[in-house]
Amino acid sequence: MCRVCGKGLHAPAERMLGRHEDCPSRYDEDLLAALHTWRTRAAESAGLPEFCIFTDSALIAIAESCPRNADQLAEVSGVGPAKIRKYGADVLALLAAGTPGPDAS
Repeated sequence: MCRVCGKGLHAPAERMLGRHEDCPSRYDEDLLAALHTWRTRAAESAGLPEFCIFTDSALIAIAESCPRNADQLAEVSGVGPAKIRKYGADVLALLAAGTPGPDAS
């Protein structure tokens, strides 16, 4: 179900995001840019394409949900145990250094 409008999700990218692509998104642009920069460096270091680290949809979902720990990060579609082991600490550190989560006042 879309976390914005409550209707069903059908496309894989929508399921990854947890919302319809045309439903409003809430994320910090600077945080998303930092996640993209980190992913580029991680991919270059590992000799992998960027999408093997995280897809664009996964990065947007991470920026939108701002997980604060590995359990919350695991709830993001496209983030499994192997990615948490390899990249979780880096992603969580980036998020902790970024802006407050969407539910912060």
